[in-house]
Amino acid sequence: MKHLLSTLSLLAYPLAAFAAPQGTESGPTDPEGPTRTCVVERIIDGDTIVCEWDERIRLIGMDTPELSQKPYGGRAADALAELLPVGSTVEIEEGVEPLDRYGRRLAHVWAGGTLVNWSLVRRGYAVLLTVPPNVRYVDELTEAQTRAREEGAGLWADGVFDCTPARHRRGDCEEAAMSFELDHVFAAAAPGAPQIDALTAEGFIESGRQDHPGQGTASRGIFFENAYIELIWLDDSNAAASPPIQRTHLAERADVDNAANPFGICFRADEPNVELPFETWEYKAPYLPSGAYIPMGVNSEQLDEPLLFFLPWRQGPAPDPPDHPNGARRVTRVALEFPATDAPSPELEAFAKLGLVQIDVGPQPLLRVELDDGRQGKAVDLRPGVPLVVSW
Repeated sequence: MKHLLSTLSLLAYPLAAFAAPQGTESGPTDPEGPTRTCVVERIIDGDTIVCEWDERIRLIGMDTPELSQKPYGGRAADALAELLPVGSTVEIEEGVEPLDRYGRRLAHVWAGGTLVNWSLVRRGYAVLLTVPPNVRYVDELTEAQTRAREEGAGLWADGVFDCTPARHRRGDCEEAAMSFELDHVFAAAAPGAPQIDALTAEGFIESGRQDHPGQGTASRGIFFENAYIELIWLDDSNAAASPPIQRTHLAERADVDNAANPFGICFRADEPNVELPFETWEYKAPYLPSGAYIPMGVNSEQLDEPLLFFLPWRQGPAPDPPDHPNGARRVTRVALEFPATDAPSPELEAFAKLGLVQIDVGPQPLLRVELDDGRQGKAVDLRPGVPLVVSW
C-alpha cells in the first residue's frame, strides 16, 4: 500500500533524508548465525515489524523513539519502512535470548546483504541498546552510533538522542511540552451503533449513548487513558442538513449509505491559546454554551477527506476512563485508509505532519486503532457494518 504522506507536496522529511551519508562504511555484510525468511507484513514503529506468519519481530542492539514521541517516532518508523518495504523478503537472525517480556521475537534483520539494525543506527534514527546475552555486532553498532552522532545524522541533528528513548519512556528527561494530542476519532455507524456490542463482548466498557441536540447525530464511545473511539450515526437528517450544521456535512459523513468519508479526527492541545496548524472556521454547535465554538478545518466541505476539528477547552484526556476487563489502557496507534484524492487539501497535509494519525491510501475507508502496542495479539473487525478494526 502506498503511504499517502509520500504523495503530499509539503512532506517535511523526504525519503532522501534516510540515505546513509556518502562515503561511509557498509557495516556487517553476512549473518554470523542461522537465519529464516520473513515477508514483511507491517511496520509497527521504528524498531518492530510483523512477519507474514503474524509474529512481531523486535530489532535488537538498538532502540528508536516511540510513536508517541512526536514527530521523531514517526520519522524513525518511516526510516525503517524505507529500508524494509511492506511485502519485501528479509532474513531474520534470532538473538541468543529469542523473546522479550512482551513475546516479541528478538532478532537482527538482514535485507539485501545489509544489517538493517546497523543501518538505522548509522543513519541516525536509532541508538545503541545492548541487552546481554544479545550482544552480537555490538562493536559495529557502537562505531555506527559514534559516526552518526559526530555527523549529526538523522535525529541527532535535532538533539533527540540527548534523551535516549529508554530514558524518555521512564520520564527521566525534562522536555518541552508537546503542542497537540489526539483526542478522539469517529467512524460512521448504523443507527444505534449495534456493532459496538462486538467490542463490549471482548471486554471493553462503553460510555453509553450520547445525543448531540440540534446537530442531528448521536454516538456511542469507548474511552481509554489518552483518547477515545466514537461510533456516530445520523439521528435527524433534517437537523444535520440545517444551515448551522450544513458546512460540516455530517448529514453525509454520518450516513453509512453515503459515499462521503466516514471519519472524523479531533485533536487537542496540552496548553491553552495555541496556534492551530491549519485554517479553520467557527462551528457553533447548537449544544454548546452561548459563544462557544469548535474550530473546524476548512476542508470540511471536501467530502473525500476526514473531518478535522479541535477542542479548545480540553487540555489533557477526558477524566476517569473505565478499567476495561480485558486490560486495554491506551491508544498507541491510529491509522486511516481511504482512496487517494487528486489534490489533498492544505488542511489534511498540515494535519498529517503532526504525526497524530497515520494516513494511508487504500481501496476502501478503514480506521485501525491499536491499543497498548497490540501486545495481547487480539483484534475485533467491525466490518462490514463499521470500517473499524481495533487491536490490542
